Amino acid sequence: MGWDVWLSVESREQEDPVRHFVRIVSGLAAAGWHREVIRLRVRSERYEVAIDGIPIDKYILEEKKGPITLAEIEQLPERYGGEALAVEGWLQVPRDLSRTDEASPALSDYRVIVTTVGKAFVWPALKDERADIVYDAGDSRYFSPSVHGEAARRNIDFLLREAALLVSLGAERIRGLDADRSSDPTQAWLCYHRSAEGFRSDLRHLTGSHDAVSGFGPGELRHAAWRSGCIIFSETTDGLGVCHKDAVDGTLAGFYQQLLATTSSSHT
Repeated sequence: MGWDVWLSVESREQEDPVRHFVRIVSGLAAAGWHREVIRLRVRSERYEVAIDGIPIDKYILEEKKGPITLAEIEQLPERYGGEALAVEGWLQVPRDLSRTDEASPALSDYRVIVTTVGKAFVWPALKDERADIVYDAGDSRYFSPSVHGEAARRNIDFLLREAALLVSLGAERIRGLDADRSSDPTQAWLCYHRSAEGFRSDLRHLTGSHDAVSGFGPGELRHAAWRSGCIIFSETTDGLGVCHKDAVDGTLAGFYQQLLATTSSSHT
């Protein structure tokens, strides 16, 4: 392992990425989740290596190292705006970085990177995955029960709470991406949609068919999760979610296979 765990987020409403960043970080702070913002970048494009001899710094419009106050962040829209931008913030959140199964381990501050992304922003690693927020939760090993045991499960619980906060701040869809950042729903380890229509859209993407996957709801989703044997299904007033019980150690392939079988049989 060693790849970073990303949550890709689509929001209910399109928003200028700079103002979106201010709203998301302010909302997370109001919920008391992150301790402080320790780094900030405004980018015009996202390349991890220099392209054709052009240094990476060419794409960084502003960079600060913290701690950075909310007042400073709230001033960003006075200087920047537009669909070709992205804003990155490094936030400190609690994580269990031990390899212990103790019931009450000591927690450490750990960085996550929240990036709000404009529609015209160039980010090759996103490939064809649609996102206006990317939540980089950090090293996948800390979320792998096969590597970090119960400590990983505690970190998964932290991350799911963070995802729930993103839902409360307007997320329409959240997907836990694999190491290849694939947009294939079956390769994700977590998926949230505000309604069953989002899962119907996933099946249409997988099958290329509109007719065969119409007309199912939470009951079919719950049944498919149960039949898969490894998927946790949740339903709240804010939406519907599925997560592999071993998080990044698994995928949703079995769930979508069962969902397709369930919905296909209901049409025969």
